[in-house]
Amino acid sequence: MGKHRRAMAKVRVQGRREFSPGGQMQGIVQVDRVALHPVGELPLDPTAKPIWELVQDIMKDVPNEQLDRLPVDGAGNHDHYIYGTPKRAP
Repeated sequence: MGKHRRAMAKVRVQGRREFSPGGQMQGIVQVDRVALHPVGELPLDPTAKPIWELVQDIMKDVPNEQLDRLPVDGAGNHDHYIYGTPKRAP
């Protein structure tokens, strides 16, 4: 029996995915970029925007009236709002 050497790596795929109503990934719709990385942490991208700037960009056109309609118990009952499970007692 011969010896087999296997290298381990992470594959990072950027693109669009399709999800079921329950939140399970159904498949990849579009692949924009594929990168192979050694096992361990992915390298830091110094050009990437901080997450708070991404959220600001996404939310910049949302009217305050829409934000006022968001539930105030969203953190404690996120499963209820995402998956329809019963609300947790306060």
